[in-house]
Parts: sequence; structure tokens; C-alpha cells
Amino acid sequence: YGYDGTLAWTYTLNGTANNYDAPAAIKIKNSFVYVTGEVYDSVTQLNYATIQLNRTTGALNWKREYDFNSLFDIAFAMDISGTSTGIKVAGASQDNLTKWNYCSISYDSMGVANDTTRIVGTNNSFDRPMAARGDVFGNFYITGAASDSGASFNVRTAKIDSAGNLAWVADFGSNGKDDEGNDIIVDDSGYIYVCGKSTSLTAIQQDVVLIKYSNNGTEQYYRMFDADSAADEAHKMCFDNY
Repeated sequence: YGYDGTLAWTYTLNGTANNYDAPAAIKIKNSFVYVTGEVYDSVTQLNYATIQLNRTTGALNWKREYDFNSLFDIAFAMDISGTSTGIKVAGASQDNLTKWNYCSISYDSMGVANDTTRIVGTNNSFDRPMAARGDVFGNFYITGAASDSGASFNVRTAKIDSAGNLAWVADFGSNGKDDEGNDIIVDDSGYIYVCGKSTSLTAIQQDVVLIKYSNNGTEQYYRMFDADSAADEAHKMCFDNY
């Protein structure tokens, strides 16, 4: 859209199966618009789909799909890390029919895949990153929910360095019940903040949770907020100077 709300262009992406296709995140960098989500392929089923469009005309520059073993792959989040025009995508990718893993993939501005990072859990569960954030050094941070064997879902936060290596994984679980991270931000000093939902020892319903980590993944503190003994959840956050 133009500044006055006038429609400038549209672009439609349809998977080869003519089935369920959905966008999940959008980013703008320089002359490009990036969109990621999932498309249904007639052979490889549900795949990550990431496209780069011309910001002015809406013309497609490139499209890339990610598939793991012809199973389901669902992109949830995307961000631009460092000063490059490339992007990093994070989502949930099936390891088998009952087990899902965190999976991130990075593309340069030409659509070349630089690295793929899979964080393999120990439980047959729907582990999924819900949010992602890059920093100025090219690191990539993701958060969401993951379950290990015999445990409920915890807030799982991970750092992937600029080379695509898994630097650390930090889990937060307050009471043996399901917890989830919904958003993640990074300040100029390298501290990481995650918000979402959790359940305290005294709470019946889930509460808003905020967790702070150092750059090496050490938990600094967490805070929980309960409004009225009902279910509470944080979905987004920002710094007050943003």
C-alpha cells in the first residue's frame, strides 16, 4: 500500500498441491520485502516457503522452500540479523511423524541457503519456536515451547551464532506445567528478554512471564504477573526507546 492506503501491488504464492498455504512473518530491508510461511507441496507435503519481492513493484526475485524428509515443516518467525540483507527463518520441522524440532535456516540476499540448524529434543512432541530476533553481530535468537521426555512444555530459548552454530539452549519451566515463549528481544548490551506464559506454584491459571538472559544464556531473573486469577499471557514486547 501507498502512504495514503492506495493499493500498490499484490503477490500470491500457491503451493503445487493447491492446498493450505499461509504466511507467518514479513520483513523489509533496503529494496526488498521478505515473507516466510508454509506452502503445501504435492510431493514433499508442508514446507517452509520464503520469498523475496521487489519493494517497489512486488515482483518476485526468488522463492526458496525447505523440506526435511518429505515431512511437515512450518515456518513461524523470521528476522534480519547483522547488517546484511539476508534473513534467518525459524520454525517447527518434523523429525518423524510424532516428533518436531526447532529448525532455523539462513539465506543471503540472493536466496542462497548458508546454514541450517536443527535443535533436536528428546520427546515426541510439537516443539515449536514462536518468535525470532537477530542482533547486530549476526547472531539469531529464537524462543517458543519444547518438551523433553516425561516433562511438560517449557519455554525454550536458543542462540545460533553468525556461522549457524548452536551456541546455547536455555529452558524455563516454573511448575511442571506447560509454558511457552511468544516474543524475544535483544538490547544493545546483548541481554535477551523473553515473554510468554507460565504457571507459578500458587497459580491455578497461567500468568504472564518475563525472563532475562545474559548473552551466554545464563538466566538473570524472571518475573510473573497475574491480573485476576484468570489466564494471562504476553504476546509482544518492546523497549521504551523503540
